[in-house]
Amino acid sequence: SQRERRYHIEEGIKFFNKGMQSGDCLYFDDAIDEFNTAVSIERKDFFSWYYLGMIYLYSKNHVNLDKAVSAFDTYIHYADALSQHHYLFDEALLMKAECKYLQNDADSAYALIQGLVATNDKAALRAVKYLSASSDMWSAAGCGNIESTVAEESHDGDAGT
Repeated sequence: SQRERRYHIEEGIKFFNKGMQSGDCLYFDDAIDEFNTAVSIERKDFFSWYYLGMIYLYSKNHVNLDKAVSAFDTYIHYADALSQHHYLFDEALLMKAECKYLQNDADSAYALIQGLVATNDKAALRAVKYLSASSDMWSAAGCGNIESTVAEESHDGDAGT
């Protein structure tokens, strides 16, 4: 029932917040159980998917970037399908981008948040970080192979002496 689902969401948020405040990862175990129960009642429960993504991204005993990306993808899918674009929608995009960056995929990370840069300061700052790690940026700058560029510059400097 919706009442039962709501109960599990509220309990999950309590455990999530307690885990964030205390650093005790056992609270995140309880939060995962509660959010998983909520999505078993209604798969479209995008709030639970968002919090599951956060746990898999930030809880030291639960870090799993693939699960985090999957949870954020599911959140984005249902929030978009149900036209529930609110403050967590941008956050979910930012968190998914951070996962991609941590998975050494700065190009995908940047692509995810590119549309947010003009209106979201956090996205603008992350865009700079992602671009600096992006293979496209180095290629566009003519530095596709930075080691050979540095070696050429060192060699050119030797010629004048």
